Amino acid sequence: MNGATAASVRLPEEIEGVLADARSVRFADSVEELVELAVADADERGYHTVAYEVPGRGEVPEAWVCRVRNGVAANYFEPYMRRRDPDCMYIADDRPTDKPRFEEAFAGDRGTTVLRSQTRGSEI
Repeated sequence: MNGATAASVRLPEEIEGVLADARSVRFADSVEELVELAVADADERGYHTVAYEVPGRGEVPEAWVCRVRNGVAANYFEPYMRRRDPDCMYIADDRPTDKPRFEEAFAGDRGTTVLRSQTRGSEI
């Protein structure tokens, strides 16, 4: 994590653990920097390929990201990743919203605890 930026972000202990275990973490200090990071390794056509190393399969590409007039656009290779589901967002904070809250949809605070445990790969 970037020193000054990471120190200024207050995160739950579980999230800090996930980030500490990550191979690398980078915080953007501005929207412009975030756009630059999203297309940092763009090819001659302007596309950055998002890919993951999968044991036994090698590098698996997932999407192309390119700069557009108002930021960046991601074009996913798999059709199921392109589907726009209006009911896929759940809100985790207590600020005003018209979207459903995670705690209400997934068994209250216990759901959050279970999810955080599973994310970290540890038992409750």
